[in-house]
Amino acid sequence: MSCRKIRLKAVTGVMLMTLLLGMLTSVFNVARGYAEGDWYITTVDYDGDVGQHASLALDGNENPRISYLDTTNNNLKYAYHDGAKWNIETVDNSGNVGFDTSLALDSNDYPCISYWTA
Repeated sequence: MSCRKIRLKAVTGVMLMTLLLGMLTSVFNVARGYAEGDWYITTVDYDGDVGQHASLALDGNENPRISYLDTTNNNLKYAYHDGAKWNIETVDNSGNVGFDTSLALDSNDYPCISYWTA
């Protein structure tokens, strides 16, 4: 599997961004903006203090994929939307991992995540 750099660019009528509510609520949300000016906000992960050091990429179908730190368990997590629902996976649970994640998708939409461990 090869990874290539991903550069997010404006897609007509769609803008995607990550929101982190951080220590106030320990909830990780994603907001999607539409051309009409409306925003749709959905909870991605609410299991503990999650969402720090996040990186976002869009797959070939413009579905969001996110790598991030689960601070509660010191794990690297990966969340992706399959067009119907959010799916969450623990990528690395060896402890103190997942800092400064950087997510890219290859030509088959397979994730490639770089991160550092403490």
